[in-house]
Amino acid sequence: LLSMVAQGLLIVLWARTTDFVLSLIYMSLFAILIQMSCATCYGIVPYVHGPSTGAVAGIVGAGGNVGAVFLGCIYRSLDYETAAEYMGWLVVAAGLLGTPLISIRGYRALLFGAEETNASKRMSDTLIVPAGPS
Repeated sequence: LLSMVAQGLLIVLWARTTDFVLSLIYMSLFAILIQMSCATCYGIVPYVHGPSTGAVAGIVGAGGNVGAVFLGCIYRSLDYETAAEYMGWLVVAAGLLGTPLISIRGYRALLFGAEETNASKRMSDTLIVPAGPS
C-alpha cells in the first residue's frame, strides 16, 4: 500500500519537475518502489490459490498489460506532462482502493476478514513442489 502510493506521488512530482537532477532522483526512487511492489505482487501469488498458481500469475501479469493499454490511450490523447501526472494519480488511486481489498484465504486482509488459527488448515491449499531426485 505504502509503496504504491509513494510511487504515484513520485510520478506526480516527476511530471511537475523542470530540474534534471530532481527528475533523476524521483525516477530512481520510483524504480526502487516499483520493484518492491512487483515483488510483493508475485510473492503472494502461490498463496491466493495454490493449485491454480499459473492462472493467478497470468491474471496478475495481465493486469500490467491492461494498465499499459489504458495509459497508452491517455498518452496519445493528452500532452506528455498532463498524461504523466494522470498516471501518477491513477497509481495512487490503485494503491488506496485496490490494495486494501486483497484477500488471501486463511489470512486477514487489511480491512476485513479473520485469520485462521490452525496453521495446517491454512497452508493445506498452497502449492507443494516435489523434491528433486535424491
